[in-house]
Amino acid sequence: MQRLQRLALSTLALTFSTAALAETIGYYDMDQGQGNTAAQEPAIIDAGHTPLQIVDLSPAELSSIDVLWVLNPDNGGYGAEYLGAVGDIETAVAGGLVLMIHDRYVEDAETILPGGASFDVIRDFTDDAEIEVLDDTTPLTSGPGGTIDDTTLDGGNSSSHGYAVVGSLPAGATFLFSRSNPDEIVDFSYPHVDGAVFYSSIPLDFYLGGGGPFDVIYARNAVAYSVFLANAAGGRRVYIPLPAPTLGDFGLLLMVLMLAGVAVLRLRNE
Repeated sequence: MQRLQRLALSTLALTFSTAALAETIGYYDMDQGQGNTAAQEPAIIDAGHTPLQIVDLSPAELSSIDVLWVLNPDNGGYGAEYLGAVGDIETAVAGGLVLMIHDRYVEDAETILPGGASFDVIRDFTDDAEIEVLDDTTPLTSGPGGTIDDTTLDGGNSSSHGYAVVGSLPAGATFLFSRSNPDEIVDFSYPHVDGAVFYSSIPLDFYLGGGGPFDVIYARNAVAYSVFLANAAGGRRVYIPLPAPTLGDFGLLLMVLMLAGVAVLRLRNE
């Protein structure tokens, strides 16, 4: 009986701990249909979270999600609706939202990133096939999609559309991926007031749904990393992956609860 009680408590703790990591991920396409939002939803679900398609980036929509995952599938700029909502998005991030952007254009990323006016982000294709891992301690490199190393994302078409200059990024930023030159940052995140931003120059809209490493591994890990940021204070929390409870766990828990009920009835009858 004591063993069953211990297992029941462990199962309950595991259930509540796993649920605490689940978040609502809003997904949005800057070009209103030209991206690949259809493949964003399964990536979110596979990573263990709840997808919600964002329609107009209104404050009401932004307040209903924990993470906003944005694709920019346009090589020539940013969507007018998105540009019109930049202020509301920055306010939401300051209030605790996590913004994740995968950007094809790259050149003017400073204008759409909360607190990013001083960043130096450059559109460039001279070294667009190499992605090196700078930080292998986060869910981005070891998450629900699998493991990413220095070769996993190499050789794409293109693996990245540019980079951020490391010296221009804020104190507290986390440098995740680079090009061959470690000062040329492909993926980075940084805290912004009570929220955080995760930016990438990987043109992920091109790869989503294709079944390759950008889709199967990277996209799901990127969702997990954004959730890690959403559950972190200023983007700093130890990531502890938890296995999902099995049907056997729930069966055992049900049996323990039934036995506990029988014991309570016996005590009342004594």
